[in-house]
Amino acid sequence: MPTPVKDEVQAILSIHNRAGRLNRTMQEAWEAYKLNPDRGWFRRKSTRAALVWEHTIRLATQYFADDAGVKIVEHHDTVSFIFDDQVLIRFKKGSTEMMTSNVPTLLSEAYNDHEQDLFGHEGHQRVQAIYILNRLETSIMWAGIVAHNINKRPMWELNLSGIAPQTEMLPFVHHQPEQKPASALAKLKASAQPVEKDKAANDNE
Repeated sequence: MPTPVKDEVQAILSIHNRAGRLNRTMQEAWEAYKLNPDRGWFRRKSTRAALVWEHTIRLATQYFADDAGVKIVEHHDTVSFIFDDQVLIRFKKGSTEMMTSNVPTLLSEAYNDHEQDLFGHEGHQRVQAIYILNRLETSIMWAGIVAHNINKRPMWELNLSGIAPQTEMLPFVHHQPEQKPASALAKLKASAQPVEKDKAANDNE
């Protein structure tokens, strides 16, 4: 299991505007939660996080449906998104320190242990797409990709809104000026002679 490499993850997420889709997924999931008429009496923030997560999975499944390089895998009680069989991402709520509040289970502990593979897949770089709420918890102030070490500390992060989509460069074609055939040039020269002759005659009068 390789340790996540920032440049490699960024390159993969720049394809097909995947970074933009991930960002849109989390932003719209939060807005969908805010439309819930019952949210005012929820007692636990974990309830809110769970509902946002459900909306996130629903929207991500929709937004990546046309991307052949994205595989959606359900395992245990979570869902992972695998990009180009190289990067495995799961969605989480994060703190301002870019930490996640996972219940300490064997699976959550193993996710950030990059010495071992998980879910029957080998060689995936495991990172997390997280959203961070503002101080009043009224909106998302940051959404990005974070790689954590085995101690759950962030190793690096990527702001999803800062990853430009990869564009396909068209080959440069140098257009040569149109060359007229020699026969056409000969005809043009021949037709010009009488004009020059008439001009000379007029000059002599």
